[in-house]
Amino acid sequence: MLLIILLGVSGHWSWLVNGLILLIFLAVAVPVTAGLWLRWWWQRNLIEGPCPVCDYQLTGIANTDCVCPSCGEPLQITPTGIKRLTPPGTIDVEATEIDV
Repeated sequence: MLLIILLGVSGHWSWLVNGLILLIFLAVAVPVTAGLWLRWWWQRNLIEGPCPVCDYQLTGIANTDCVCPSCGEPLQITPTGIKRLTPPGTIDVEATEIDV
């Protein structure tokens, strides 16, 4: 406390004022910059399109894998669109056991 009083009497408050101005500037500039960057990244990586199997409208982040909530098909979301993970023409079957 004595140090603050001595600085106030001597007139050397400029470092404190400069520090507060810098702190206020950073408190405003960092969230604004981070928000703009996040918006740019989101617009670049958010992919929308239909499921190639059932035409259900999907939204996802590029370069990820997901499962269609409508038909359960495993999908890969690429920057160009949504693709099946299984090769085209693959037929999925369920085996049932029959007692003879």
